[in-house]
Amino acid sequence: MKKICVLLLPLIMLLSFSSCNASGQATESAQPDGEGSKGAVTGGWEIADNEAADLPEDVRNAFDKAAEKYTDAELKPVAYIASQVVAGMNYMILCEAETAGQEPPISYQMVIIYADLEGNAEITHITNVDPADFNQ
Repeated sequence: MKKICVLLLPLIMLLSFSSCNASGQATESAQPDGEGSKGAVTGGWEIADNEAADLPEDVRNAFDKAAEKYTDAELKPVAYIASQVVAGMNYMILCEAETAGQEPPISYQMVIIYADLEGNAEITHITNVDPADFNQ
C-alpha cells in the first residue's frame, strides 16, 4: 500500500500542476458573500479535464470489457499505472469518472481491472482519488 501511495503522489502532483497551467478553464465557486462567480476557490483544488490515455491493446481490451458492465459513472482512462500477474492479469488505471447529477460531476478513481485467462474482464476495486486528501 505504501508503494502505491509513493507511486501515486507524483502522478497526482503532476495532474495538479497541469491543471494549474490550463488556460481558459474557469469553474463556478462560492465567494465569501455567498454569490457564485467564475474563478477558482483559494486553497481549493480544481479538477482537470484530461485527454484519454492511450492504453496498450491488451489493457484497452480488458478496460473496455470491464467498463461496459460498470454503470455508476462513465470512466475515461487517464493513466495506465501498473499491472500484476495473477491467474490472469490485474491492471491499475487512473480514470476520470463522470457522474451525471453529482457534484462535482467529474472525479478521479483508481480502478483495478482483473482479466482472466479466458479473456473475461471485470472491475474488482475502485478507490476515489480526492485531491483534498493531499492538502497540508
